[in-house]
Amino acid sequence: MSTKEDKQYFKTGVVGFVFMYSVLKFGHYFNNNRKTKNQIKKLKSYPIKNVSEVVKEAQNQTKSNICFIEGIPQQGSLHSTFKKIPVILRIQQRTSLFSCDSFLEPRIKFDWKEASVSSDYQIDKPPYFALKDKLTQNEAHVSIRDDTDVSAALMSFGFKDEKRSLSFAEHIGNYATIFYSSIFRVFGPIALTQVLFRDSSFKGVHIGYRDNEFGIKADGLLSVLGQAVYNTDTKKITIENPLALTLSKNNYIYQLEKKLQENGVAINFWLVLTFLSGLYVSRRIYLYNKKHPKILQKVIAFIKKHVLRRGQNIEGDAAINQIAKPQENLPDEKKAQANETATAFQ
Repeated sequence: MSTKEDKQYFKTGVVGFVFMYSVLKFGHYFNNNRKTKNQIKKLKSYPIKNVSEVVKEAQNQTKSNICFIEGIPQQGSLHSTFKKIPVILRIQQRTSLFSCDSFLEPRIKFDWKEASVSSDYQIDKPPYFALKDKLTQNEAHVSIRDDTDVSAALMSFGFKDEKRSLSFAEHIGNYATIFYSSIFRVFGPIALTQVLFRDSSFKGVHIGYRDNEFGIKADGLLSVLGQAVYNTDTKKITIENPLALTLSKNNYIYQLEKKLQENGVAINFWLVLTFLSGLYVSRRIYLYNKKHPKILQKVIAFIKKHVLRRGQNIEGDAAINQIAKPQENLPDEKKAQANETATAFQ
């Protein structure tokens, strides 16, 4: 039969686990924010140019500088299945539908790496598409490679749901999730809900499947982040390895700033959780040390003896080896001095 002290140890262990998990999540979002801020700062330094400007620059220098190249993608042979409009990139995806999706903000999430190994995606894209200037006849040929960031340029062409028959218990779980989402929409912090549940393993009840179709439509304004290259043989301008496709420079930066805000909410949440759980664990350690002072002293002594001292010995051995090793190019007098210094150090 468990005692009150055993329950306290279990409770402290659970809170300790929460503390460690919170520290890891805080570090994860903090590091993401740092990378995103650096990316935004770099993107703001890139100028915006139209196709004609880049064509002249590439013809004079063979290769242009990195910039946002604006133009109109020309119609190709691809068409959307749902909207029947011309597109330059079409992605068809089949995903599982869960009850928690009702209170998560709808968002197009696409990852080339995930799509390349998943059978849920069907990607159709031409090897090149023409990006034409709005006013002149100048154009550049653009290739979409597998690591090009296209998320900011994607638009949804529609979806079709396929609901499966639910059991009585699954119906109850589905309605409970809808009720929970309604409460959160009215009273809860929506931004925090997005952060905690979008990448969470908790998805609710599996209620069916959804066939999505999204991509990049033709004949609309598009901005390509990359360098234009002038081919002296074909006399054509190409953008072989674009870094990103987006509707505009401001739109691309706005999407990153929105991600920055969401990460900021997560950082504050995990920071508060880290502080509270750490405060509780620190208090429990203090009380335990007050009751059993010798045990904690033994633990500290063990760490000093077997961990810290071992690290100091490794550093000392490395220093001795570095000093004791005579330089081949030194004269005999210098070698003797180095050996005497190493002996004295030992």
